[in-house]
Amino acid sequence: MICAGFVDSVHRRALQRAVALFGGVRGLAQQLNISRVRIDVWLRGDSPVPGDVFLTVVDVLLAHDLAELKKAGSTERQRDVEVSPNKKAGPESGAAQ
Repeated sequence: MICAGFVDSVHRRALQRAVALFGGVRGLAQQLNISRVRIDVWLRGDSPVPGDVFLTVVDVLLAHDLAELKKAGSTERQRDVEVSPNKKAGPESGAAQ
């Protein structure tokens, strides 16, 4: 069985990461449409993060991470495209000159 303290810790860490992502408690509060005071209570551990809020925070974090991965993949593919046209067939490639 999972300890309640562990669950609370995971929920708080997710909330902390979301706070950082949105530039502070105010930004996250606006994003989630929740009062800053309530978020502060959860961050301090005075009250557990409700399950529905935790799941919303996880959805936001996953969407952000997925967007970052797509952006990184797109940049890498663009770099490959930019490098490919500059490669020229030389004698070492076995191509006819």
